[in-house]
Amino acid sequence: MKAIVIALAAVISAAPAAAQPLSGGFVFLRDIDPTILQDIRYAGSNNFVGRPLAGYEAAECLVKTDVGMALKRVQQQLASQKVSLKMLDCYRPARAVHEMVVWAQNGRETPAERRYNPAFRKADLFGSAISRNIPAIPPAPLST
Repeated sequence: MKAIVIALAAVISAAPAAAQPLSGGFVFLRDIDPTILQDIRYAGSNNFVGRPLAGYEAAECLVKTDVGMALKRVQQQLASQKVSLKMLDCYRPARAVHEMVVWAQNGRETPAERRYNPAFRKADLFGSAISRNIPAIPPAPLST
């Protein structure tokens, strides 16, 4: 796993892909590598806040082109091990960050917060958590 993280960091300066360009040098990750799984949690209610956040109008992973190319190379390495990257969040809109700050300051605990962080108080969480996921790739269905 450490080698994968090092490989990802080493290839950040990759050449651009022929992906659909968006403003600011962003692209849809699916245009660079559609095999990378996406479960963009802040676009729905399956997250620690318990509701969609502003700015996530679609469950799409937006990244800079060089980051997308680096993720593609890591995905290719993982595929040989029958595992895949799974993106839970990518570009985070400023509106969503603002909602997280408001959420952090409101003092109320919700069922979603307890589900995602059962052993911690809200105040204990900031600056000490990361998200990552590398699930197994399900076998391809047999053709009949």
